Amino acid sequence: MIIAGRNRDYKELSESLSRKRVLVLACNTCVKLCGGLGGADAAERLSDKLSKDGIDVTGTMVVSASCIGSRVREKFDPEMLASFDVILSLTCPLGASCVAAVSGKDICNPVETIGIGYLDEDGTPIVVSGSCDYPEEEPAFEAAKEAGLKMSPFV
Repeated sequence: MIIAGRNRDYKELSESLSRKRVLVLACNTCVKLCGGLGGADAAERLSDKLSKDGIDVTGTMVVSASCIGSRVREKFDPEMLASFDVILSLTCPLGASCVAAVSGKDICNPVETIGIGYLDEDGTPIVVSGSCDYPEEEPAFEAAKEAGLKMSPFV
């Protein structure tokens, strides 16, 4: 799985979206498992907060895996695509690239990849680096902190 964290705070994010019609799109796979940054709950909370703060949020969408083009494509229709200017993508950068390619829309992606990894038996994301013969493992929350990223929802 992709291990990812957010690269800005709420204020920076909301300022970057002012005077734009915004669709909030969240991945329900890897980024959801990275401290709840993605997924339906995070998308709804963020959408509500942005709307209350004057951002024109036109809708919220959740994709089961934002890195699979066919799953993204089935979510969009021409009428929907005309209803917003930018997609706020609560996905890893790979998912954001896929969403941009499928939708043809501008993307705001406040998420950066930390690395690849897995969830341990307790549900903690672990970043794995190195080779298969000599893997190095680190709790993702520590790796995110070292990289200046946060593994938590915006709100």
